[in-house]
Amino acid sequence: MTSKNASYVSSCLDLLSFTSYSRKVLEPARASKDHKYVIFDFDGTIADTYHLAVAELNFLGEKYKLERVSPSLGRDYPLKDALKRAGVKWYQIYGIARDLKMAMTQKIDLIKPYEGLVNQISSLKSDGYRLGIMTSNSVCLVEAFLKKYEIEAFDFIYSGSSLFAKNKLIRKIRHRLGTQQILYVGDEVRDIEAMKKAGVDLIAVSWGWNSQELLTSHQPEVLINSVDELSFTVANMLPI
Repeated sequence: MTSKNASYVSSCLDLLSFTSYSRKVLEPARASKDHKYVIFDFDGTIADTYHLAVAELNFLGEKYKLERVSPSLGRDYPLKDALKRAGVKWYQIYGIARDLKMAMTQKIDLIKPYEGLVNQISSLKSDGYRLGIMTSNSVCLVEAFLKKYEIEAFDFIYSGSSLFAKNKLIRKIRHRLGTQQILYVGDEVRDIEAMKKAGVDLIAVSWGWNSQELLTSHQPEVLINSVDELSFTVANMLPI
C-alpha cells in the first residue's frame, strides 16, 4: 500500500470508529437524455471480499455469540437466511456491519478485483457508458480500493446503510439521474429481488457471494458465469 493510500485508509478507520456507517456519498450528476448507466454492486461483483468477510465474521463470533460460519453458507443461502443460520440477531446487524467494515478496511491489501473485471469496466467506459457503484459498504473503503487498483472509470459511488433496502436506494439514484436508462450488475439474491421491485434491469453474476444454483432459483432476467461475458451482455441489454 502506498503511503498516500495508507493515510486515506487511516482516515477511513477514524471515521468508521465514530459512526456505524460512512455517511459520505458521491452523488451522481443528473444525466442528459442520451446517457446510459451501468451501476455495479461492490462486494462480490467488483471486489472479491467473500472469504475475507467469512473469516472476519468468524473472528467476531465470540464477541457477538455467533455460530461458526462455513465457507459455503453465504454461497448457498440468501443473506437474511445465512445471517439467521449464523445466529445473528436483528439488533446485532448494525454493530457487526460496522466491525466488518473496519476489519476489511484495515485489510484492504487482501481485497482484489475479480480477474479480468478491470478490463471489462474499462471497455464499458470506452464504449460510452456512465458507470456507478451502489453499495452498503463504506464509500471510504470503495474509494481506497479504486485508488489502490487505479480504477478511474466510475462516475459516482452511492452508499446506503441498509442491507435490505436496495430497491429504495436504486430508486433514489434513478430519480437523481433523471433517466430510466439504467442497468444493474449484482451477485446476490437480494439484488435480484430489489431490482424486480424497483423495475430496473439486472445482470446477475455467479462469481460473487451467491452460487449459480441459488441465483438461478430466483429467476434473474440474465445470469452470466464469466467475467468475459459482461461487456457483451451489457451491450445487448442496453445498447449505446
